[in-house]
Amino acid sequence: MNVRSKLARVVLAAVAALTLMSYPGPPIEATPPAGVAFTVLNRATIPEFDARRRYRQQGEHPEPRTEVWKIDMEATRMIDVVTVLFTVQPGGHGGWHTHPGPAIFTVSLGTLTMYEGDDPACTPQRFPAGTGSIEADTPAHNHLLRNETGSVAQTIVTFLVPVGAPLRTDLPDPGNCVF
Repeated sequence: MNVRSKLARVVLAAVAALTLMSYPGPPIEATPPAGVAFTVLNRATIPEFDARRRYRQQGEHPEPRTEVWKIDMEATRMIDVVTVLFTVQPGGHGGWHTHPGPAIFTVSLGTLTMYEGDDPACTPQRFPAGTGSIEADTPAHNHLLRNETGSVAQTIVTFLVPVGAPLRTDLPDPGNCVF
């Protein structure tokens, strides 16, 4: 066997090894929603903004005190503001997913339960009608919203996303919850 042939075999073996090491394996299936309906109520593109609000309230106590309420919001480029009615049937869920920007939700009917993909204890966070929350705006915020009751639940969600972006990205089950 000549040197050229040996070199070709070594190169071929190296390429094969690198190919096998870089193979990601079979595709991981996302967990799409089940038993839900998404109704887009409005989508509007707004220009960049810098909105800040600070409010001080003097307390009526013997000792003077000041309570401060503060909110800051900034968009350095145009964004889409999208309002969606999310209706979840009993036993339905939104699938494991993330969003490309903040999502502000308020539950208007029933009770919804949220689970976080990075919580090894799979701790339920329950949101009855009249409550809500702001979901994180990072691609790593994997979460799932479920209706664990016997009646329909609804939430109104306002998404702040890049112009034209999808509202969510379906993700695989992180494996921390047994349902």
